[in-house]
Amino acid sequence: MPLHQINVGHVPDQDRLLVRISTTERIEYRFWLTRHLVRGLWDGIVQRMQHAEPVRQQAQQQSRAAVLGFQHERAVSESTFGNAYDNDELSPALPGDPPLIVSVKLGASTAGGHALVFTPKAGAGITVQFNDRMLHAFSKLLRDAAGQAGWNLALKLPSTPEPVSKLVN
Repeated sequence: MPLHQINVGHVPDQDRLLVRISTTERIEYRFWLTRHLVRGLWDGIVQRMQHAEPVRQQAQQQSRAAVLGFQHERAVSESTFGNAYDNDELSPALPGDPPLIVSVKLGASTAGGHALVFTPKAGAGITVQFNDRMLHAFSKLLRDAAGQAGWNLALKLPSTPEPVSKLVN
């Protein structure tokens, strides 16, 4: 099912992030992410971003970081973040309260792109497939929500190292 919208928001009384993903068929997947899980998930997301062909083609780490940063900026600029999440007439994919996710596996999707499998403690997991642009957009939503939560996580992309200046005597 093609994705329609993604929303990630901090719920203060739970101190968790509520992820809501709707499909074009008006089905909604909802689940909770904790601070601990987001911290580990971030590293996996960055690794998946680094699998993009233009990034892998770069021989030097500095070049890979620059290309990744450029791709991220482009993907985020091409995404629409200003629209309110449309929750009219959505049918829940899973009955009851959103499950608390305890692990996430990231890998290549059989359809191309990225597969994220969100697994709760009990019950069926939720598999979401993202193309490169959507993965970058999801990372921005995660970073913004974690920032609003005040979790003080270092959710950053690899950066180009500062040039080392030589001291001349």
